[in-house]
Order: sequence, then C-alpha cells, then structure tokens
Amino acid sequence: MKSGRFSAICIAAAIIVSACGSSDKRNELVETETFQQGTSVADKYCDVEICKGVIAQVMGRDPSIISAQANDSDIIALSYTRESDGSKWTYRCKLNGTTAFWASETGRWRDDPADSVIRFSLVDGGKLAVKEVYGDGSSSVSEFSKAQLSAK
Repeated sequence: MKSGRFSAICIAAAIIVSACGSSDKRNELVETETFQQGTSVADKYCDVEICKGVIAQVMGRDPSIISAQANDSDIIALSYTRESDGSKWTYRCKLNGTTAFWASETGRWRDDPADSVIRFSLVDGGKLAVKEVYGDGSSSVSEFSKAQLSAK
C-alpha cells in the first residue's frame, strides 16, 4: 500500500515540476518575443546611438555625457568624463543582431556565459530599450529617445 501511495506522489511531483519548467520556459519566450517585436532598431538608430544607450544603461549614466564614434571595424569607441571627480572612462561596444557586448578600453569583452546579457529593441513609439539580464535572472531596462542618443 505504501509503495502505491509513494508512486502516486512521485508521479504527481514529476507532473508539477515539468509543468513549472514549461511555464518558466514559456514566460522566458514570451518576454523575449515581446521585447524584440516591432520595427527593426537599425531602421531608426545607428550603431553609435545604440552603443551610447548600452553604456548609459550598464554604467548608469546620462547618455548626453557620452561621446561615441565608429571606427573602421564594427567596434564603437565610447567615453565620458565623470563629473564628480573629473576622471575619464573609456569603453568599447559591438553589436550582434539585437545583442550588445561591451568592454573597457583595455579590458575583456563581456561575452562570457557568466556575464549579463544585453539586448535592445524598439518600444513606446520608437524609443530604444536596452535590457540587461543579470546572472541571477533579474533585469534592468532603460529607454532612450532618438534625441537623447543623437546629442554629442
């Protein structure tokens, strides 16, 4: 009798666990689809503007203080001077589809599976949304208008 009840409990637990996994996966897919739908980002924003948004999001800075320029490769060079102490910060950024990667001027690219994942898309009437998903699954999103990213 105990064996039958134990089997029933194991089967019920397996169903619940598999349903939870499917739900989590479905929620992840829905979130990704929702974040990436709409007009192509490249139709509205150039790589320099997208990278300004990426560094502004990651570093928690106003994009108006960030200078950016493209070079001959697909890498965008960015910099800003921190107002509080006058120190200059320099970064690199590259894009792959709707994913962005960054590095400090001489540091490593943040493309390791343990690093946060940065994606961008259009939202709210054409604003650029930059979403950073951290290793623990939490995330942070910043939205920028074309005017915010075109300055400087």
